[in-house]
Amino acid sequence: MSADSEESNDDIQMSQIVDRLNVSSGKEAAVTLAAAAIAVVLYVILTAIPWPYTMVSLFKLGILPSLAVISTIGAIRGPVAGFLTGYLGEILAGLLLHGTILLGTATAAAFGVCGLVVGILSYDFSRGRSLGKLSFMSAFGFVLTTLLVTALSLFVEVTAPMAAIGFLLLPYLTVGLPTMILFTPVYARVWHIFMRRFLPSHLK
Repeated sequence: MSADSEESNDDIQMSQIVDRLNVSSGKEAAVTLAAAAIAVVLYVILTAIPWPYTMVSLFKLGILPSLAVISTIGAIRGPVAGFLTGYLGEILAGLLLHGTILLGTATAAAFGVCGLVVGILSYDFSRGRSLGKLSFMSAFGFVLTTLLVTALSLFVEVTAPMAAIGFLLLPYLTVGLPTMILFTPVYARVWHIFMRRFLPSHLK
């Protein structure tokens, strides 16, 4: 009986994970891809804006609102949309704004990981506690992204450890963490209010 119960719980958990992917049908997959495409465009636009910041030694104090787009779309449409937004958004931003892609597509994949991690869980954007969970997961996902980018710099570009810490790890964290913690729940809440007012039938 206990074994049957555990197997049933495993099936439920697996079903919940599959549901979060939002690609179980052609229509659902199309909506997920469309949402990711819109988010990619928004990511590139926000990345192109020169947001103000202040350098204090190796700490870059400022915000980068484009980052929160990755985590927000992951929270809304799941890990597939989140990963695609970070991955394709970083590639397009690199090509259009700088004419290059850093480390091929490896760095872009690291940004995709953030959206994937956030998208694994489900959230209720009408509840403050759930928005707090979203802030935490967004920060956690971005820490993973930062560690991956730093590791790529160390082992692929063979950057000196102190240079990687000083010019990648610390600036990324001091800009990215405040952005993720503060902007992601705001974006999600604004989206929820918009959907509830204009497209209530499409809210899950």
